[in-house]
Amino acid sequence: MRLSEIFCDAQGNLLRDGEFDIFGILTTHAQGKKVFSYINDKRFQEELANGDLSCIVCTKELLENLPGHIKGVIIS
Repeated sequence: MRLSEIFCDAQGNLLRDGEFDIFGILTTHAQGKKVFSYINDKRFQEELANGDLSCIVCTKELLENLPGHIKGVIIS
């Protein structure tokens, strides 16, 4: 599934589209599945290294810290 399929973006919050298979928390490891999660506190930035994360909801402040493997981004 793609972020653009589930997120109707009238206000421009969908920064980059991306694919995902499941929803999960930052630490979800899904054996080959792409995970859609969220981060709202910089204390959890190290969890963004989880290679199964493919899409994220985050604040503008955390945007610059997103690793390259996270393709889909929604700004909250």
